[in-house]
Amino acid sequence: MFIGNQKLNSVGVDMSDHVIRIVGVQQQGKKKRVTHFGQQLLPDGMMVNGIIHNQDAVIKTITNLLSTTHIRRHRTIAVVSLPEYHGFIKTIHLQDEPIEKEIQKHLPFPETEVTIDTVRDDHTLSFAAVKTDIAMSYAESVEAAGLHVGALEIESQAIARLFIPREKIPETIVLADIGRNHTTILVVTHGRIDFTHTSKFISGKMLTEAIAKTLNVSEAEAEKMKMTKQEDTRIHAVIQEHTTLLSNELKRVIHFHQEHTAEQEAPQYVVYLIGGGSKIDHIRQYLEEYIHYPVQQAKMAEPIVIPDTLQSELLSYGTAIGLAIRTTTLF
Repeated sequence: MFIGNQKLNSVGVDMSDHVIRIVGVQQQGKKKRVTHFGQQLLPDGMMVNGIIHNQDAVIKTITNLLSTTHIRRHRTIAVVSLPEYHGFIKTIHLQDEPIEKEIQKHLPFPETEVTIDTVRDDHTLSFAAVKTDIAMSYAESVEAAGLHVGALEIESQAIARLFIPREKIPETIVLADIGRNHTTILVVTHGRIDFTHTSKFISGKMLTEAIAKTLNVSEAEAEKMKMTKQEDTRIHAVIQEHTTLLSNELKRVIHFHQEHTAEQEAPQYVVYLIGGGSKIDHIRQYLEEYIHYPVQQAKMAEPIVIPDTLQSELLSYGTAIGLAIRTTTLF
């Protein structure tokens, strides 16, 4: 879908195992406005665990999306997401050793296999590392579809840009993105990502499969029932079990942060929820009862005008919008 006819500066291209989403954002006065957006579901096997298995099909999908969303390819810059599975983000407090050695202590991948980006201040270093071959395959696919790749970044970076407040707040934010295939949890202090954690064992798909098994219905039917028949005691029980898994994961992440934080005072935490899985009724109340921290639906950190036709899917489009509002230049 497209709204308006002004020239786009950049678009966000969010690529995952089950869907590719594209969003175009224009600056109009003091506000940004989403003017182009669309998505295409992917068949099983095209992308698996963040790895492109059928590049020709991915290129064709992106090309079709550009056509249906009326995004012009000429001189349009793409900001492309990279999968959490093959990336790593962390903030470390600098010691006396060279920066390269400090980073090597924390990398979960061999240094020769990754591309690293760093941001440094007086006492801390934030870095993002991603598998180089994965980044290259994503960039090549988007370029082949006719866009210029201006930047690539891990999903969490785009999500943080959209939902984490610019001003410093006293609480440490724990942002849980409950997606179809996995849940990613970001821990953010004073606007910086301290670390991220991804679990394949908590996802919208797993909840759907559990409902389908419990009620002996198809997954398509279970997906509908998940959102429309939550008062059914059987479905309610499955959702509560799923929510307990999520609350335990949040507790583990918070405990890990408490054990490793360099803050002088004990952090106070607040949990933000995004992603398709966060639309389940009463999930916020369930989590608060389990983890004993305030839980709220995440809100955009800056005013962005969202079309009425996108409002219901806003939390699912968060990564793509966060990518699109990144400032990039072609030259």
